[in-house]
Amino acid sequence: TSINRLVTVLLKIANKERLGIQYCKAREGDIKHSVADISKAKKKLGYNPKVSLEYGLRKLLLES
Repeated sequence: TSINRLVTVLLKIANKERLGIQYCKAREGDIKHSVADISKAKKKLGYNPKVSLEYGLRKLLLES
């Protein structure tokens, strides 16, 4: 999930059209690309996500 997608989902949950989002130059030490792979957890643990990003964030933010 990209940061842009995360912001889009959060704005939807908050019923906001936009925030004062500012894009800045990368800082020293920033991670440029990160890719999570849950295939090992699926294979070894039988893990399978059952909650969508939007539903999980909605539960976290609105029901906490």
